[in-house]
Amino acid sequence: MDEWDLLDEVDVIALWPNEHKKNVESAKWQERKEALEVLSNLIEKNPRLSTASMTIYGELMDNLKKIIAHDSNINVVIAALRVLTRLANGLRDRFSCFISMIWSVVLDKSKDKKNTVRTAVGETLDAISDVCATERLTKDLCEHLSKPNPQSKQCLCAFLTRYFVRQTNVQIEFAKAVLPIVVKLASDSDPSVRDAACNTLGSARRLLGKSLDAFLGPIMTEKAKLDKIEEYCVEATKQHEEFLASRPQREHSGGHASGDVVESEEVGTSAPTHSKDIDPWTLLDPTNVVEKLGKNFDELIVSKKWQERKEAVDSMLSIMESAPRVEMSPELQPVMMTLLKVLEKDVNINVNSVSAKVLAKLAVSMRTDFAVMVPKVMPIAFDKLKEKKAVLRNELVELCDAAATTTSLENYTEAVCGGLTKPNPQSRAQTALFVARLLSRHDSSTIPANAVKEITPDLVKCSSDADVEVRESTFRAMGAVLRCVGEQAARRLFGEVSEDKLKMAKITENFEKIREEFGDKAAPAIIRLHAAEAKPKPSQTSAPKRASSASSETRKVPPASRAPTRPMSSASRPSAGVSRTTNRMATPSTVAPTNRVATKPAIAPKRPNVVTSTPSRQNNPVRVPLSTRPTQSSTQRPFSAGAKPIVSHPTPSSRAPARTVFAPNVVRATQPTNKPAAAGPVKISSNSTNGAVPTVNSTEGVQKVTTGLPRSSSGSGLRPPTAIIRTNGSGIPRLSRPSSPTK
Repeated sequence: MDEWDLLDEVDVIALWPNEHKKNVESAKWQERKEALEVLSNLIEKNPRLSTASMTIYGELMDNLKKIIAHDSNINVVIAALRVLTRLANGLRDRFSCFISMIWSVVLDKSKDKKNTVRTAVGETLDAISDVCATERLTKDLCEHLSKPNPQSKQCLCAFLTRYFVRQTNVQIEFAKAVLPIVVKLASDSDPSVRDAACNTLGSARRLLGKSLDAFLGPIMTEKAKLDKIEEYCVEATKQHEEFLASRPQREHSGGHASGDVVESEEVGTSAPTHSKDIDPWTLLDPTNVVEKLGKNFDELIVSKKWQERKEAVDSMLSIMESAPRVEMSPELQPVMMTLLKVLEKDVNINVNSVSAKVLAKLAVSMRTDFAVMVPKVMPIAFDKLKEKKAVLRNELVELCDAAATTTSLENYTEAVCGGLTKPNPQSRAQTALFVARLLSRHDSSTIPANAVKEITPDLVKCSSDADVEVRESTFRAMGAVLRCVGEQAARRLFGEVSEDKLKMAKITENFEKIREEFGDKAAPAIIRLHAAEAKPKPSQTSAPKRASSASSETRKVPPASRAPTRPMSSASRPSAGVSRTTNRMATPSTVAPTNRVATKPAIAPKRPNVVTSTPSRQNNPVRVPLSTRPTQSSTQRPFSAGAKPIVSHPTPSSRAPARTVFAPNVVRATQPTNKPAAAGPVKISSNSTNGAVPTVNSTEGVQKVTTGLPRSSSGSGLRPPTAIIRTNGSGIPRLSRPSSPTK
């Protein structure tokens, strides 16, 4: 346990004499230096500082910031840096609240030409980085690393070297931000900066292992620098072991995010040379390939000249070679579909070969993002594998192997079965070899069992193929199946083949070869893919589950009985219904039988779409909808002689004066809309009941149409329109029907 955890918190600001507090701002540098040294000695005697109130350090931090940034005397600056270092060690996690105030100032002081100042700056940087999360340090640190001052770059590289030596776990985001800049500094014009940068990279190599190569692209061809990095890596390993032996385990309360302390090792034990290798792909920033494509790519890729088409795919291949991690975007998917179409349709084998190579690199760079393309790529690739020319066949093999690491075999099993049953023996043989290579990288924990069950019958058929190459390829694939599922399960899958001693001998021979070459464990790419697919999906809450179950039960009900889901009451309901939308009586034939389904008590019953009518309305005659009524001619017929339209006027009342508005409430009918017109004159007759159904009487060649309108006794005219009276201001309509026209 760290001794600091056993100490009591002490308020050193209260113990600091007031005279020295004032001397911090004195004009004499000796007084400033003496005041800061007194405070430094107090903190050294009381290493654990009070955190009850952080405001007591506010004025002191302001003075330290001013001294470090602007004081002309280096002795005072060094004293201020020592106080700041001990404050960080005494406050530990709670010191992070002052990072924004002091961090950039300390980094800026790293450009000082005095070696003593830079040494004090390094100690302060170490203390602050030990107690603060790296996210708050990264931005300013990267900015100062990129500044041209060589002293600053050398000092900060030395700080990063010591930082990586103290770490037991690497901070991925911090490494991704800092290491690319350090790699650039490894090619700096100043030799001391180059050496310091290589030292930092060697220290990072201890943590990242081979994953550091993801950042070393610009200097991968410089063997001298790579050798120097390896030498510094060995040196950093020794320094890390010494650090673990000299520093006790620190227990912190949760704010410590830098990961520089030992978590499980005891004092004096040695740590491994470096932590588990991190996937280099995760350390890279994704690249947007579409932004780097030429403007004429779309034109060249569809050109009639194969040289121009090859130029287009070559340009994308050059981009892919410098983009180990590709970002998925909506613009990239059409480009991939274009490349796939070129691979399928282009008649030039050189264009096909480059297209397959680009797709393979996309699969490697995109990983699981490429999974959406695999079901489309595999059938085309297996069909194209009938090509015997190595320039295309080798690229197709790499494409299939790369695509297989982006999604499970179960997602393209149909394509594999199709390849095993192709009429061309070359396609069958190459598909079987693909299955062998894929399953050789699996083991019993990652094998897609359902896919193997579907593929094995086709493998059994291919084991008796007339072509020797197909049979040999199939035996290797079946040997890979045997390695993954075991002998007992394999014999069940192989069926009659398991009884053939010659074939089983071939399968066992290939099984031993695969086991010797690949071992018994799955490949890292397959393990990574299996882990990504095995991630649990977010579970739903209980409420949505109940709702979904209720909805599924409702879907099981037949369509005719789905609507009325209201539970049955004790009162009987009539069978006829009234439509909600038209508010008209529905005929018994239009009302479906109601097979009511009892709902769960936890769910509120749904209101029915059709409600039944009351018994009193069932006796009323059915009214024909307006859409089926005959239309009236636009020609107005004159009234009979002596007939005058009578309009009833409203009786005097206390209401406001009203204005009369006439609106037709009938339409004149000439022909029924649902029947063709009969020959002969049409006679219009009226009934006293408005709204009756029109009838046609064709006796003696006269068509009689009943309109349902009141007529005058002389039969010479129609009833005038209804008078609609609206009261001014209120908008309330008043209807007044005049009497029939007189003779």
